[in-house]
Parts: sequence; structure tokens; C-alpha cells
Amino acid sequence: MWPKKNTCHLVQLWLDRSKSQPLSLFLGEHPFGEGGSTPVREILALFISHAHRWQAITLGLNDAVQDMFRDVPLGVMSSLDHFGVSVRNWSTGSLEQLSVCLHTSSLRTIAWENFPQDYLPTSICWSQLTEITLGCVRNSEDLFEVLTKCRVLRVLNIPNLDFTSPRSGDGHIILPDLYDLRLGFVADVAQILDGLLLPRLTELRLYNGFRGLISDGWNASVNLLQRSGCQLKTFTYSQLGSDEMELIQALALPVFSYVSNITIRSPISDVTLNALNNRNLPLLPRLEEAFFYDCHTSDGAMSSFVLSRLHTSQTITSILKRLEANLCGPSLYSHDLRLKERLLDQKIIIMIDASPRLKSHPS
Repeated sequence: MWPKKNTCHLVQLWLDRSKSQPLSLFLGEHPFGEGGSTPVREILALFISHAHRWQAITLGLNDAVQDMFRDVPLGVMSSLDHFGVSVRNWSTGSLEQLSVCLHTSSLRTIAWENFPQDYLPTSICWSQLTEITLGCVRNSEDLFEVLTKCRVLRVLNIPNLDFTSPRSGDGHIILPDLYDLRLGFVADVAQILDGLLLPRLTELRLYNGFRGLISDGWNASVNLLQRSGCQLKTFTYSQLGSDEMELIQALALPVFSYVSNITIRSPISDVTLNALNNRNLPLLPRLEEAFFYDCHTSDGAMSSFVLSRLHTSQTITSILKRLEANLCGPSLYSHDLRLKERLLDQKIIIMIDASPRLKSHPS
């Protein structure tokens, strides 16, 4: 990471000592530093000289080194399994040349980002990839075009997508092996979900919620799960300006009944915890792990939720095994903070962090 001149001889020493073993390498150049500094060029040259041993490579590079992949022989990266790259100000020609270097039958995972332009090389071997992270796709049309070429994709991560539109054409894109879908700053999540059919989906992570209409986002999520006939087990949700009742109503639907791991990063209050309390409403009957990162609840609400999930009954089939919660309200949370001590004899992992109580100032 941001190497200095005295790092180069160490890299050479490490590479020599590794002999013929497969290599997992990382080289990060300072994004605001002098592009193509001598140590970066020297270390990258050392890395490339061992390209036949590459197994997992992650590179963060400026434009001054974009010429260094021009003479890399095709097929030399015969052991490469994972390639991650974040480049700045590279020409489209250099990006294409880099993607051509990756033509090897062993490649399974790609994480591809480039700044500031959004350009995705056309020669990437999509059909053999099992995991893709795309931080540079221009719009949903380009994304859908990529997905139609994916045959064995299992994990799809889209950190950012500024322009979305309904998919043109009939039917849905079927990704038969995809089990993990991760969406970040996507302009309209609903338009992405509406274009997909994912029969093996078990993990849905909406890191930034629905940037379009929230109701449309929930409808699209439910429709995806229904038409796919999948059993969602992991669900992550974060939404600015979220409506807790919309969240509760969605989680009460049968398509969410298989969820065993839930992460909610949006603010929640007693309303959500009371709904998840088994004594009140049988939401998420298979819940085993819960992560709540922004709890504005009253003291004791978290304890009540946990205790209701530690004993089986007619309305619950699983016992809570792990809880992580960040309590952010004005309460002292003396009752909730003692929860772990009171449950020492229970097989449950509890991690509760309470922010300092807000002090009142005299007017």
C-alpha cells in the first residue's frame, strides 16, 4: 500500500523466497499522489514477471502505469482465480488490453472499477465467472447485457449504478446459480430486480435501500422472490427516511419466512422490535442471527425481543443464536446492557453497544 523506494527490495526478497508457490498480491497506489511513482512501477514490474504464479491479484493504479500490460503474453496468467482492479484515468485501449491479458480458463472472480470514466471492457470472459463486482457499469442496459452472458454466476455485487431503466425485451434474465445479490447506490433498485429470475437466491443485500419509490422497491423485491420460488435466508436492508411499518409489513410476507439472518442498518424503534417479538407477531420464524445498527429504542425493548426468541413455541421454529445491536437513543439502557450477564447460561452471542446519553444543556 503506497510503497516507498525501500519497499522494492523487500518485495523482490519475498517473491524469491516464495519460489514456485501461488501468489496472492496487492498493490495500492496513493489515489492523490504522484501517478506512476518509481516504486509502483518497479513493484508492478516484479509482479508481472511472476504473472504465471498469480492466483489472487488486487491492483489500485493511476494512469502513468497503464502501458505496463501491453507486452504481457496471452495466457501467461494460467493460475489466476481472482482479479480485482481499480484504476484512474486509463484510456479505453489500455483497459481493453488489460482485459485481454485475463483470458485464462482459471479466472473465476472479477472486481472491476475505473475512474473517472465509466467504461467496461468488452473482452472479459463473462461466461466462466462465478463472482462479479462491477463499480463502473454505465447503466442498467449495459448491466443486463453482461448478465445475459453469465452462465455460472453465483455472486453479483453492484456498488454503484447511476442510470437505470426497465429492461427491454421479453421475459427475465435467468441466473440459475446466483445465490448472493448485493446492490449499493443503485438509482432504482426496482428496475434491476424486475429484470431478473433467480431460483437459487438465498442472500439479498440492499446496502442503500431503494433510491426510487420505496413502495416500488418492496413490490419488486417481493415479486422477484415469488417468481423465483427461492428461499431467502439472509437479508440486509438500509434506507434513509425509512418507514418502519413498510419494513414490518414486508417481513410479514411468506417470501421472507425463511430468513435466518437479518441486518437492519436503518433507524428502528420499539415499533420494529415489538413486531419481531415472538409474543406479539410471528415475524421471521426461522430467525437465528440479528444485527441492528441504529436502535432508537426504550430500555428493555431489546431484552424483551431477545427473551421472546430464546424459547420455542407454536409460533417459532428457531432460537436466536446471535445478536449485535447499537443502541443510540437517549436512554441509559441499564436493563438492556445487563442482558448478556443475565443470559450466561444460554447459548447465544450478544454484543450490545450503547452510545453515550445525550446531555441536556441549560437554556
